Amino acid sequence: MRVGLVQMASTERVEENLSKVENWLSRAKEENCLLVALPEVFNCFTHDDLKLELCESVEESPSLEFCKEQARKNGFYLLAGSINLKLSDQERVVNRSHFIGPDGSVLCHYDKIHLFDVTLSDGREYRESRLTCPGEEVVSHSCDFGVVGLSVCYDLRFPELYRQLGKVGSQMFFVPSAFTRKTGKAHWKMLLQARAVENQAFVIAPNQCGVHERGMETYGNSLILDPWGEVLVQAPEEEEGLFTAELDLASQKSLQERMPVLNHRRLS
Repeated sequence: MRVGLVQMASTERVEENLSKVENWLSRAKEENCLLVALPEVFNCFTHDDLKLELCESVEESPSLEFCKEQARKNGFYLLAGSINLKLSDQERVVNRSHFIGPDGSVLCHYDKIHLFDVTLSDGREYRESRLTCPGEEVVSHSCDFGVVGLSVCYDLRFPELYRQLGKVGSQMFFVPSAFTRKTGKAHWKMLLQARAVENQAFVIAPNQCGVHERGMETYGNSLILDPWGEVLVQAPEEEEGLFTAELDLASQKSLQERMPVLNHRRLS
């Protein structure tokens, strides 16, 4: 099963971002990908000060419609990393990830549960909860190749979410991200490998990369990992593009039979 992820340095200009995505998705079709994943806020990467001004409506999202059309045109599953969508009844957004089928239908969506409220050692502050409503539901979906579990970026630091996804049979975790350069250098790869190994799951983690408007910097190094924690593909730190790998689902089943970790749990 060939899968791909897109690493990109999204700007505040939606049309520019979607044009780049369209080119990479066309390449993914040429490479016979069954599934492609986009990073967090792939359509519009902006500072909180402009989040409400530049976000789309939960009732009408051109970026989501674009992704549905791209999945249908190319005939593959598409993880539309995340889009900031404004709720109709309040002045805040949800950071929402959509999993789209080859027919262009939204199979499920997930609202980011854990919000990034931190002050880094270099003085940079991030207060995602100021304008974003946290999600409340753990989301997985069963499709013809297996069960996928959804998460977004900062969720990665909370293993209990992935344990819940593993308990319902998720064989693959999506982690679309905009991991900062500072935290990425410290923890990105090790956290992704931990989530893969402890749940014996594939991990597909498309990240934003490079320097964005208003001085924001993201780490790149997008990864696809196997259930043993081995790297199947790793993007460079600052290179945009499509990166692909083959997933061996049979080897995953064999590993789970030889070492049934999830069956050995003593604590719920």
